Amino acid sequence: MRIPEAQIAQIVDRLEIVDVVAEYTALRPRGGRYWGLCPFHTEKTPSFTVSPDKSAFYCFGCGKGGGLIQFVMDAEQLLFPEAVRLLAERAGVELQAEQRPAGAVTRREYVDLNSRIADTFHHVLRTSAEAAAARAYLERRAIGGQAVAAFKLGWAPAARGWLLRFLRGKQFSDRFLAQTGLFGSRGGAEPSALFWGRLMFPIINARGEVLAFGGRTLAAEGGPKYVNSAETPFFRKHEQMFGLNHALPRLRPAARPAQRAAAPAAAAAPEAPAATGGGAGAGGEPRVVVVEGYTDVIALAGLGVPAVATLGTAFGAAHARLLKRYRLAAVVMFDADDAGHRAVLRALRELARQEVPAAVAPLPADRDPADLAAAGEATELQRMLQSPITASRYLIDAACAGKDLSTAEGKEQAFRDLYPYLSDVDSEITREAVLQEAAPHLRLDYDTLRAEYRRLAAGRGSAPRRTPAAAPAAVPGQAAAPEPAGAELRLLLAIAVNRELFAVMRGRLEVEDFADARARGLYIALEDCYRNAQNDTENLLLRLDSPRVRALVAEKLASDEFTVNAEAYVNEGIRHVRAQALKRKRERVEEQVRRAEHAGEARQVTELLADKMYLDSELNKLRGEAVSR
Repeated sequence: MRIPEAQIAQIVDRLEIVDVVAEYTALRPRGGRYWGLCPFHTEKTPSFTVSPDKSAFYCFGCGKGGGLIQFVMDAEQLLFPEAVRLLAERAGVELQAEQRPAGAVTRREYVDLNSRIADTFHHVLRTSAEAAAARAYLERRAIGGQAVAAFKLGWAPAARGWLLRFLRGKQFSDRFLAQTGLFGSRGGAEPSALFWGRLMFPIINARGEVLAFGGRTLAAEGGPKYVNSAETPFFRKHEQMFGLNHALPRLRPAARPAQRAAAPAAAAAPEAPAATGGGAGAGGEPRVVVVEGYTDVIALAGLGVPAVATLGTAFGAAHARLLKRYRLAAVVMFDADDAGHRAVLRALRELARQEVPAAVAPLPADRDPADLAAAGEATELQRMLQSPITASRYLIDAACAGKDLSTAEGKEQAFRDLYPYLSDVDSEITREAVLQEAAPHLRLDYDTLRAEYRRLAAGRGSAPRRTPAAAPAAVPGQAAAPEPAGAELRLLLAIAVNRELFAVMRGRLEVEDFADARARGLYIALEDCYRNAQNDTENLLLRLDSPRVRALVAEKLASDEFTVNAEAYVNEGIRHVRAQALKRKRERVEEQVRRAEHAGEARQVTELLADKMYLDSELNKLRGEAVSR
């Protein structure tokens, strides 16, 4: 359900962030804020701070920060709606969905129905003579009774009308069933079940709720191999991963998500050897294997290896965010064909955007994890998982493949293939490490490679990407002019701390004046809050898509930076950003003049020169303002 903003504001207004955070770590007041040991990483000296006046938290040790709802999401490992519901109970706010149609299915009704269906399909698989072929198939795939029970595998009877008759017999109405994603109908015809004659895989979230199903046909012909439940308000397949409910208890036995809902489907994974194929990422994060198929997840679970799979969709941003939410590292293990290679490249970029540590475990040609496990090659599978290739090395090798690196053209092509990944990395430290690693493979020295990256990142190359991360912070409270590198983002961070100054800036700068994509995102969030008269921290942070920008805003709110001479700092920053925007416009106009002159378009040249004169005059005004200061 979509929670109205007014109710979110009511929840935040009723709760004190200090009271909520104090349930997770001891806090002591100091200097107008509260300090304590960070609940998100191990430390001996308190670096975690809560600002009650701004309703924000930030850890100077691990960099995690945000508002009240973000804290609960991180501490309890919940999705946004779940965290809001938890806080609503505490605040005594009764949540109501916006414009919920009469007769609409509630989440509890939806989950209860899917759980009952999963139990029924599971019973049919274990006991029905019709499911004998499915049981034989599972045996051939080395999926035994323990795995069948743990993942609650099932069988949908082959009669197309069976599921509809069964649920009608349980007094479910057609109107209700039409909202479950399990049926379809055309032109008022009888509802038709999506699943019949298929091996069933319940799709269960981290809290043990059965949200949907995947069904595999065992027939050689007749329809798609796999079918998923249709999407509903409670199930979007690009936001879920198969096997997460089994992987998390193995990866984080002491910090698993709160099981607030009844979860009979979240059975324990089958007993198996220790998860030697998981290990930990470079930062100590537990490592989960990302595979392509449901049976791959089950096969690896049987070897004690935590694994997850997407639901027939490409690995995307929502999947990366899901792994980040549970603080996991990823080992990507996709097919070895061209499509699998492209899928690996995409997954590594999405993981880099979310700062999820990643590695790759290449498979042999024409084999998947389930094939290897069924063929008794578990030792070989474990060996591949124990020594994965780092994401950077995989991408460097892929960029160099097929290029003649003895030529300047080959080196340039290789670097431009690597560049999109570099531009997705927010961490300057990580980016510099990858550049140093790549230099000898591209047969270039590090300084040359670093200069080429900066040239492309500045927008002067042919690969249009975002501006590099902001430069180091200025001395707290100092009203020096923003530095050219990261000046746009720092200006908006200063305004995020001093919200009353946004009105000053929006009268002089538009969102198009910002070249940095992260700065544009922060501008849009500030503008949206301004138009809705929302000056609180929570609403601003909720509008930011970039985890890095959210953390930066929380950091600046928790520090003393931008609190002294803020107006002078912002005015100088506005002047600098406007000057840079005018210069970019002038460069574009000058290029258009050259093209028009070459084409002999005299009238267009005259109009463009008039535009250039205007831009020059605006730049001169800004220079005059700077001198007068």
